[in-house]
Amino acid sequence: MGDELLKQANELIKAGDKQQAKRILTELVKQEPNNEGAWFWLSTCLSDRAQIRYCLHRVLEINPDNERVKRTLGLLERPSEPINKQTLPVQSTPSEPSSVVVPIGAEKPQDARPPEVIEQTASPDHGSPMIYCHKCNATNLPTAEKCNQCGANLLPGTSIGERLKGIGVLFLAAILIIPIMYLCSTAANAAGESTGTRMALLVLGPVFALIFIGGGLAVAFRKSKLYEKYQRRAQRHIELNPQQAINDFTQAISSTPEKSRDFKLTLLKQRASVYEKEGMFRQAQQDYQQALALATDLYKISPEKTRLKFLKERANIMEKLSQEDEADREYLNYGYLAEKALPEKKVAMGIEEGFKQGINESKRQEYQNKRKAILEKGKFKALGYCRKCKAVVELDYKMQCVKNAKHGQPKLVRFALPHEVEIVKQQLSTK
Repeated sequence: MGDELLKQANELIKAGDKQQAKRILTELVKQEPNNEGAWFWLSTCLSDRAQIRYCLHRVLEINPDNERVKRTLGLLERPSEPINKQTLPVQSTPSEPSSVVVPIGAEKPQDARPPEVIEQTASPDHGSPMIYCHKCNATNLPTAEKCNQCGANLLPGTSIGERLKGIGVLFLAAILIIPIMYLCSTAANAAGESTGTRMALLVLGPVFALIFIGGGLAVAFRKSKLYEKYQRRAQRHIELNPQQAINDFTQAISSTPEKSRDFKLTLLKQRASVYEKEGMFRQAQQDYQQALALATDLYKISPEKTRLKFLKERANIMEKLSQEDEADREYLNYGYLAEKALPEKKVAMGIEEGFKQGINESKRQEYQNKRKAILEKGKFKALGYCRKCKAVVELDYKMQCVKNAKHGQPKLVRFALPHEVEIVKQQLSTK
């Protein structure tokens, strides 16, 4: 049966009907995945470089001694060579090689979707993008929409299982929050807290429960956006096939709307990370530069409550770009402003206030430790106007006057490199 189909496809190719030959050979390699001749002849019906290379790699997996195919692959894998100048040796019969050559890419493919000829057990060429099916793990060509093995959608949204898991977690939280808040109210009563505090805790239980239930329903019915689908598939392919991950991140970036620029920032950093992993450092640097520009724009246009996170993003990206001094300055600015935004520590606290205070103090300690580490490098000095000294003074890592820590918080804090110190002092003095 296979020999008859192969002969029929061979005759169609000689007659110039490559589209019909392609359909026959596609079915044949599915039925007989180790048919060397079928994979070889299928490669002569294609015009896409990645597809041709895949088919020829399959020939070599079946017959590693096929020298002619090895030479052809060597030509195909030269990126500087245009594809329409490559030639492929063709066999006059499935078993006898000939010197006849057929130009690759001489004809344009009539079918917009390439034949899905890759079987589940194939070993993909990791130098080329390939899509792994999330259900059966079959490998598919990068332009395929459906899996060639199980027919699954290769760009799915959030699965039913994932939605049910999210709903379950949020509904469980809704069930547990009421007794938890009741126990907190009981503890507040035992600690002598006011009636208002106890009542507030009791009211918050049902309020939080409704919020969790609403979140669960939102998870259940939310429609996955196209750029989110590409991101999910890209993340799954980072280890399976990095080139496919790069392709999918690119699609996600191009389809992200203007109103979701913060999501685009995340995508740029993720793609840059894959580029780094693949040794494509120039492309990684370009992505980080774009991400830095985007983070700067978002910092400028964001409201006061949310803009600080983009200052931190700038510092992280500068670090990736090996801009050490700029990154350190940005970390110092971010830490100072973030710590300044924290509420002042209170002496008398209830249970709820104590919990919040603990979180805030942990953040404060984190900012101060980071600042201390940077200042100890000796590159930067923290400067500020001390109200008591009535002068611009140097500050320690806690943002206190080095002359006297009890002088209170300074005004007009700036971080300066050694050669900037005198200039900054003059600027702050005039203000």
